[in-house]
Amino acid sequence: MHPVFHLYSPADEAVGRCYLRHLARLAPRHGFGFVGEKKGKSMQITSGDRAAAYLSSYFVRSKGTKATLQENARNPHLPRMLIWVSPTLTGATGITMRNLRRCRQLWVVRMGFLDPPVWSGVELAQIVLLAGPWPVRGP
Repeated sequence: MHPVFHLYSPADEAVGRCYLRHLARLAPRHGFGFVGEKKGKSMQITSGDRAAAYLSSYFVRSKGTKATLQENARNPHLPRMLIWVSPTLTGATGITMRNLRRCRQLWVVRMGFLDPPVWSGVELAQIVLLAGPWPVRGP
């Protein structure tokens, strides 16, 4: 398992390390596979370009023998859902791909690039809560 985090601050790094510790603790019980130390490091910090190159290797065939994501998805010996997040987790956090897209949309609205979306009051409140405070803008 190879989680990838976008780190803005030392606090983000601490959250990432905490996540990895708990993932490694839960791995044997839930069949996550290898989660732990690699070359003496449990988390490697790298540039966005290098991380993107690493992640893209899952989609294209390279010199190695690693199967592409598409080949794995078609492999009858692998689980049908290669990437899955427990509904318990999404229910407890409210973080779904849809809500993350809406957070990005709200950010663009907050920066003045788009008109406000037409969402219900409850939905808007949920997204504002997930997105956090409005950005501080200079004079």
